[in-house]
Amino acid sequence: MSPPLYVLLDGDRVGEKIDGHYLRNDVHDLYLFARELDDAVARLAASIREIGGTIYLAGGDNVLGTVEDLNAFLAVFDTSRPRLPVPFSVGIGEDPRQAHLALRVAKANGFGTVVRAEGVDGGLRFARRTDDGRWVDA
Repeated sequence: MSPPLYVLLDGDRVGEKIDGHYLRNDVHDLYLFARELDDAVARLAASIREIGGTIYLAGGDNVLGTVEDLNAFLAVFDTSRPRLPVPFSVGIGEDPRQAHLALRVAKANGFGTVVRAEGVDGGLRFARRTDDGRWVDA
């Protein structure tokens, strides 16, 4: 069995949405958005636990966990996407640092992007997951 992979999920453009509520003095909708976001993060964390993963952080617009089965994680993440209040980008790596770097690359590739970092010849290689599930260089 291979070692678990770290998955780091981060909501996209959350700060901009919150700023918009502040600028419109829209506390009611800010509250509703915050509840939706909290629920989404809790659901994402629960889905990782359901496939046997471990959660280290689930708060704000972030989830950090480990998964043994990457394909199972991707399946539950894909199923969750339509119900999320914002797109979530995902970084995957062999350790938290790699997952964080992969997340930065994912964010640079567009909203809702999934990127995996892999150690190769003493460096890192990043692959982006396409809509049809293939991995291509990021």
